[in-house]
Amino acid sequence: MSRRVSRRYPAELRERAVRMVAEVHSVAKAVNSTNIQLALTTPEC
Repeated sequence: MSRRVSRRYPAELRERAVRMVAEVHSVAKAVNSTNIQLALTTPEC
């Protein structure tokens, strides 16, 4: 049975990681929106 190991990361590192994920999500939404406008993909339900 595997055991989870809890690791503490510095607050600054966690905050940076959260910002990076939010930025990637934002960029992905923008690319998807542009693709839909250019009729390269269809909107997903």
